[in-house]
Amino acid sequence: MARPTKYNDEVLEKARDYIENHNTYGNQVPSIAGLAIILDVARITLYDWAESYDEFSYILDKVKVMQESLLIDGGLSGDFNSNIVKLMLGKHGYHEKRDINAAIKKADEFEYVDPDESTEEA
Repeated sequence: MARPTKYNDEVLEKARDYIENHNTYGNQVPSIAGLAIILDVARITLYDWAESYDEFSYILDKVKVMQESLLIDGGLSGDFNSNIVKLMLGKHGYHEKRDINAAIKKADEFEYVDPDESTEEA
C-alpha cells in the first residue's frame, strides 16, 4: 500500500522559496539534493512529483537552469573552484573536447632516435 503524498501548496511555496533564496538555506547554488533536504523527502520523490505534476516539473527544471547559470558565472568570475564547476557542468552537458587528430599530427612531427645506436663516428 502506497503512502499518501506530501505534495501540496505548502511544498510548492517552499520549493519556490528555495530556488529564489538558496543562499539562506546554506547553498551556493540551488540543487536537487538541496531541495530534497529542505522539503524532507527523498530525491526520487522529487522526480516522481515532476512526472506527476507539471508545476513541479517546472520547479525542477528551474533548479537545474539556475544552477547551470550560477556555475558559469561563478566559474568565469573565479568565485567558484574551477574543478568543481567543471565537474558540475558535466551534469549539464558541458564537456571538454580534445582534438585527437592534432595530437597525432604533433606526434608525427617527431623522429624516433634509437638511444642504442650511436650517431657519432668513432
